[in-house]
Amino acid sequence: MRLLATKLVSPHFKDRLIQQGMSLITYPFIQIEPLTTSVFGVQSSLLFTSQNAVKLASESEEIKEQIQGKNCFCVGAKTKSLLEEKGQKVIKMCQNSLELAQFLVKNHKNDSFSFFCGKRRRPEIETVLEQHKIRLEVHELYQTHFTAKHFETHFDGILFFSPSAVTSFFMKNNWSIDTHGFCIGTTTAAELKKYTSEFSTAKEPSESHLLVTLHHYYKQHYVKNDLFLRALKGEPVRRPPVWMMRQAGRYLPDFMTLKNKYDFFTRCQTPELATEITLMPIDQIGPDAAILFSDILVVLQAMQIPVEMKDGVGPWIPNPIKSQADVDQAIVPDIHEHLGYVMEAIKMTQSELNDRVPLIGFAGSPWTLLCYAVQGQGSKTFDKAKAFCFSQPEAAHALLQKITDTTILYLKEKVKSGVHAVQLFDSWGGLLSPDDYQLFSWPYIQQIVTALKEEIPVLVFGKGCWFALHEMAKSGASALGVDWTCSARNARYLSGGQITLQGNFDPARLLSPIPEITEAVYKMINEFGKDRYIVNLGHGILPNIPVDHAKAFVDAVKSYY
Repeated sequence: MRLLATKLVSPHFKDRLIQQGMSLITYPFIQIEPLTTSVFGVQSSLLFTSQNAVKLASESEEIKEQIQGKNCFCVGAKTKSLLEEKGQKVIKMCQNSLELAQFLVKNHKNDSFSFFCGKRRRPEIETVLEQHKIRLEVHELYQTHFTAKHFETHFDGILFFSPSAVTSFFMKNNWSIDTHGFCIGTTTAAELKKYTSEFSTAKEPSESHLLVTLHHYYKQHYVKNDLFLRALKGEPVRRPPVWMMRQAGRYLPDFMTLKNKYDFFTRCQTPELATEITLMPIDQIGPDAAILFSDILVVLQAMQIPVEMKDGVGPWIPNPIKSQADVDQAIVPDIHEHLGYVMEAIKMTQSELNDRVPLIGFAGSPWTLLCYAVQGQGSKTFDKAKAFCFSQPEAAHALLQKITDTTILYLKEKVKSGVHAVQLFDSWGGLLSPDDYQLFSWPYIQQIVTALKEEIPVLVFGKGCWFALHEMAKSGASALGVDWTCSARNARYLSGGQITLQGNFDPARLLSPIPEITEAVYKMINEFGKDRYIVNLGHGILPNIPVDHAKAFVDAVKSYY
């Protein structure tokens, strides 16, 4: 990835980009010329909207004397930091000039201000304060000069740090159709919007937030096979993407070899093993996305709710939750301390995947995890879990909230570690009535979706939860999973027809002869439509599915045109 920065950046910033496999060329598209100016009678409060103004005010003995000890209001975290470094007291920091002007009108209408700035600046502060008859003295400390330069080189991304740099760039350069812009703040973005809509803006105006924006953008956009990511965004595709829930698992002979050698949680907690298992289906059956090998119950373990995996029994919780006192013992853990092995597995898997396909991270829904934590083991009815919720609702909600808080922290760390999307598995949501689902399951899923949706695509799969598809569709999730008991027609109708759906092939159908699997896959795609659709099973793949039948399922999707 080749990037152009429109100013000189810090060594740390450049090193971080290089570590992410990007190359960076820097060129200052503007230059700052200090102006000779006399400043007398500085007002009681000071305004700064740039670091340049702070530096020049601090370097002038005349100005420095007059501003010492006075209250400052500023735009941007770096401006604030520099003011404080110079011994100034910052009362309020805002993200842009308009936000600062509105704050002053609301909270400091009777104050008088001295505004230290450049000759070329945004008009909002002066305009708004004048409208409200707030006294403002403007002191221009510098002039911004354009140093435009034409570049023949194609850049995948261009980093803009000021509106003036945007103006300067376009004096001698045109915008390439396959270039993406990155803006440090909203005022810079407003200027770039005059020339292109292909840009992203950092959440806060700082190099660190710009790095996050770059990372997220390229993580989503530069995968060799991006069908899955495009489907999540609702973009047209030549065919729908395909993957299978539990594809990294028990139907694969190589998986069983490792199972015979290592116990379940050793496989989960050893990044090398988790990586190997995650890659098995990618190499053997060729789906369009990988899902990290792990288990939903590692979250309970991290919360100090011990979980074992017993042969012939499955998940086993020796001391299930029975009371509020038990809930109080559960913790919201330090994710790095207790689940750091998952993050290492993500990084290792991404390295081995080499951008072939996207990587999915996942977690269980709070309700599903509560089911295991209270029941103590798997169940067809989870009667003890339901009884706990109905007889001790306060304790149940306290536990659900702790699981929710942990899950949000957990998934956010997965995002930072490099997954491209996350899926929430509400495996036992369908055991609740629609009313009880709205009470004990959905509100907590909604919290998780809300916390993650701005950072990464979120898929929600609720087995047997067709009755909630309408509300799910309004949640901010990028896609909804459906099981085989809900038809494509009903799923589209109930979800409103404007969200990506995923599913819904009956896992047992993979035991059919291969020609029948192919025919059924074609029929399913025709019913859902190729766009806004991800082919998947209606639940996890069964352990007795032949590998060639699983591959036939994937191949059928790939042959669909």
